[in-house]
Amino acid sequence: MKKFVLLFAMFLFTASLTACMSHIEDLNGDDTSLATINLDSSISSGSYSSTYSLTSSSYSGGRTYCFSYDDIDYDNINLTYSMISGVQKVSCSDMSEGDELSLTITSDLSEGNLEIAVVGPNNTLIQTVTANATTTVTIPSTAEGEYFVVVGAESAKFSMSIIRERN
Repeated sequence: MKKFVLLFAMFLFTASLTACMSHIEDLNGDDTSLATINLDSSISSGSYSSTYSLTSSSYSGGRTYCFSYDDIDYDNINLTYSMISGVQKVSCSDMSEGDELSLTITSDLSEGNLEIAVVGPNNTLIQTVTANATTTVTIPSTAEGEYFVVVGAESAKFSMSIIRERN
C-alpha cells in the first residue's frame, strides 16, 4: 500500500510539473528550422530543458515505454516523440584517447520544427544534422571526452534513430 501511495504521489508531482510547461508554437509553417529557440546559444551555455511527451524508446534492441529517462549511453537508440519543445540531450558517448566514434543519425519529422546537433566536450558544436535525412558524423581519435546528440524542437512530432560505432 505504501508503494502505491508513493507512486501515486510521484505521478501527481510529475503531472503538475508537466501541466505548468507549454510547447513552443511552430511559427514558420513548412520551414522546419527553429524559429524561437537558438540551438547554438543553448549548446554554448549548456542549457538543456524541454517539455516533451516521449511515446516510445528503444535502447540496444530492448523496447521500453517511458516518459523520462536518465541513461542515454547506448549503441542503438530509437525514439518517437508525439510532441516536444525545447532542447534535450538524447544520446551520450564517452570517448577515450585512441577511440574513433561514428554516429549515424536518421530522423523523420512529421510536424513542427527540429534541429539536431552533435556536441563535444565543453559544449563545443561538432556538427549540425539535417532533419528528415540520414547523416553519419565521424569524430576523430584525438578528441577525448563526452559527446552528445542534442535536439532542439518546437512543437515537433518526430522519430529518430542513432547508431553508434566505435572503431
